Amino acid sequence: METNTNIFQKVIQHISQQTDIETDENKIAEIITEEQALHALTQIIIFLIDTNFEKLLWILYRIDVNEAKLKRVLKENSPVDAPSIIAQMIIDREKQKEKYKSEFKTNLMKQMIYYCNALLKLDLLILYKLTRLHYSFICKNSIRINSGGKL
Repeated sequence: METNTNIFQKVIQHISQQTDIETDENKIAEIITEEQALHALTQIIIFLIDTNFEKLLWILYRIDVNEAKLKRVLKENSPVDAPSIIAQMIIDREKQKEKYKSEFKTNLMKQMIYYCNALLKLDLLILYKLTRLHYSFICKNSIRINSGGKL
């Protein structure tokens, strides 16, 4: 699974690119904790609320933040907290996606191992049957040869 640090950096980099916000790659590389990512993302959200609200909505849609949950949480909290709430929901959604990817890969690997084992068992069974068939063929032919061709 990708480390949370990389997830945080990826999210901020992706959103910055989508919004054409100039970002310093070195500053993004310094983001190693969720709190740092939350702070940086909150600043981007504040900028988008002030300058391009439609772009913010588009980003939330693309990231697949739960709209009903977002509306409910925003109603329950102060408007001043909206940017940090939105940023936290983005981070939570990205972490959830990474968890799902990891679980999918793990399940896929388990399925592949299961089917490979099944094929191996099938191959062994076929090999065993062929060996027995070959052995019985040799035995029958050797009886014929030893008995002068008479059974």
